[in-house]
Amino acid sequence: MRAKRWLLLLTIVAALLLGACGSQVTPSPEIPFPTIPTAIPPTPRVTPVPTAPPVSPVPSPACLDRAAFDSDVTVPPGTAFLPGQSFVKTWRLRNAGTCTWTTDYALAFYTGDRMAGAAIVPFPVAVPEGSTVDLSVALVAPAGAGTYEGRWRLQNAGGVPFGIVESTDGSFGVRIVVQTTPTTPVTPTVPVTASPGPTTTPLPTATPTAGPTPIITAWKGEYFANAELAGSPALVRDDTAVDFDWGGNAPADGLPADAFSVRWTRTLPFEAGPYRFSATVDDGVRLWVDNHLVIDDWRDGSQREVIGDWTVTSGNHDIRIEYYDRASQAVVRVAWDNLSGIYPDWRGQYWSNATLSGSPALVQNEGTIDFNWGAGSFAAGMPADNFSARWMRVASFDAATYRFHIVMDDGARLWVDENLVVDSWQDGGFRETAADVTLAAGAHLVRVEYYERGGEAQLRLWWEKR
Repeated sequence: MRAKRWLLLLTIVAALLLGACGSQVTPSPEIPFPTIPTAIPPTPRVTPVPTAPPVSPVPSPACLDRAAFDSDVTVPPGTAFLPGQSFVKTWRLRNAGTCTWTTDYALAFYTGDRMAGAAIVPFPVAVPEGSTVDLSVALVAPAGAGTYEGRWRLQNAGGVPFGIVESTDGSFGVRIVVQTTPTTPVTPTVPVTASPGPTTTPLPTATPTAGPTPIITAWKGEYFANAELAGSPALVRDDTAVDFDWGGNAPADGLPADAFSVRWTRTLPFEAGPYRFSATVDDGVRLWVDNHLVIDDWRDGSQREVIGDWTVTSGNHDIRIEYYDRASQAVVRVAWDNLSGIYPDWRGQYWSNATLSGSPALVQNEGTIDFNWGAGSFAAGMPADNFSARWMRVASFDAATYRFHIVMDDGARLWVDENLVVDSWQDGGFRETAADVTLAAGAHLVRVEYYERGGEAQLRLWWEKR
């Protein structure tokens, strides 16, 4: 019984299985495989770089004027001289700045004892950055015994002073000892104008030959066996005139035919007025009137004529002429003419620089010193800024005290009989300066110097009895 039940159960199960296998199987719809689109890179977003504003060109800095001391070429500190003895001081300086020193630059007296030297000495040559130059000034030892010192600086083409880096105030100097008894002077090295360049070796100094003291009735001629007027003269003689053409020969026995020098001195009477001094020379010459340097052409060079103008009062005046021959031909002739007919009032000299340097661009007679150029120039074709002028005349005065007035813009200075009575040599606007001067009756030399830096330009001079 139990076996039949199991058999029936198995039959039912088998039927169920067969029915399932025969039924239609409906396939499930095919689900497509999703397509992944190809990634397209996004267009890059370019962020604009801001354009830098145009850079304004930076102006190049102005060049720098600066000097460095190299050496004392002549007259070391403490050199001894006799009272009134002439000498030449030479410094060697190096251009330690970035400006080229042109011939409009100058050696300028600063302070101390000027020893009769020129206030302004133009540069002999242009000096580029890093080069050296020998700067010389002719001096005269003071009359009294003692120690004397003068200080100098440089000034550029615009008249602006500068100096050496070794000194707190930029100045450099000459210090001498004046003695009443002769000592053996130091023979200076032969000056050169600029380096680099060949060095000149001085010839041996000849020993002076003792002889009788000459009687001087005209020019006292002192002849030196070197080109620097150094030491004692090898020859002293009476020369009737300074008018020589030695050619290639020596000026006298016992002197060399080359590398010699001469100093002539004489006191002569002059009528009052302006004078033109002229010199024909090969090589160098200088001429002083009462210790004022009128001609300064102290350089090597072939035969040429140089001139200088100066106004003098009536009476005796001291004339000093110095000359040197370097080599080859030797020529020196000196003369002068009274220019009173040409300059009956003020002799006016005008320069196209602010330092009274070089030869004047214009010389003419002026009735008065009363000028207001405004923003213009002193003459057509001349600069309206950075010019200078000098006026001189001999004027008659009563015995009295006078007040001299100067109205100026920019700088001015006034001399009466070579005494500096007004010194306002500086940039500045319109101003008036006055000074009182006591004068004896008679003729007196009046000299005015002026410079214009920029802007307005004017100058007026007058005086009245106090």
